[in-house]
Amino acid sequence: MSNSDSTYSGKWSSAVALSTDAGNEAVEIVQSIAGSQVAERVRLKHYSKGSQVYVRGDQVESVFFLLSGKVRIYSVGNNGRRVTHWFVSGGEFFGLADHWNRSRAHDVCAESQQSVVVLVIPHKDLGGLMDSYPLIRDSILRQLARRVRTNRNLIVSSTTEQLSVRLFELLVSLEETKRFGVQEKRAVIGYTQEDLAELLGVTRQSVNRVLRHFESKGLIKVQRRRISVVKGVGSGTTTIPTE
Repeated sequence: MSNSDSTYSGKWSSAVALSTDAGNEAVEIVQSIAGSQVAERVRLKHYSKGSQVYVRGDQVESVFFLLSGKVRIYSVGNNGRRVTHWFVSGGEFFGLADHWNRSRAHDVCAESQQSVVVLVIPHKDLGGLMDSYPLIRDSILRQLARRVRTNRNLIVSSTTEQLSVRLFELLVSLEETKRFGVQEKRAVIGYTQEDLAELLGVTRQSVNRVLRHFESKGLIKVQRRRISVVKGVGSGTTTIPTE
């Protein structure tokens, strides 16, 4: 299936419908963009699984708001090995760091992990949207802050902590992202065991072993490739169980 652009007719009703699974904030962001002066310049675009949204060196022409699916942000080392930095879930912006990059070129790659749908926002219009809509501005700032905190913790813990501590802290960080504005007893993490292993730089088998240990302690539930964190875990009173 090739990538395709939607026509303007029906674009926003489709975008709103696609954003509902990502939560109320995502819907409000789409509605804000739809009502803005830049609405006609924003495109609704589909990418099939395994498509490159952009690669390192591409000129920065747009920022993206993910409506559905999952996108992997990664770089390629000198040895050809891919290093995953994070995964983008529905209701999140991406391409933001490159937007403020003075070179105006992407320094990482973005690849669709599933069939995805995004809003493609011309980079010249992002500043106006942030100025006009505090909801969009605050959402972007929260996302950037979470990514900085998560990546910092991963870097620090990779040299000082055992895997159970590193994985626990990563799950709590991801849970906080999903918990924002949600009242369910458990927050489902939109990451597979393979995703977590990539972020931590370990094998899937190692992650599976530690997750099963966490599940035996009542901290998480693992069902059909879906990982959910029990409410209250990571509140500051939880002791991280070691193996």
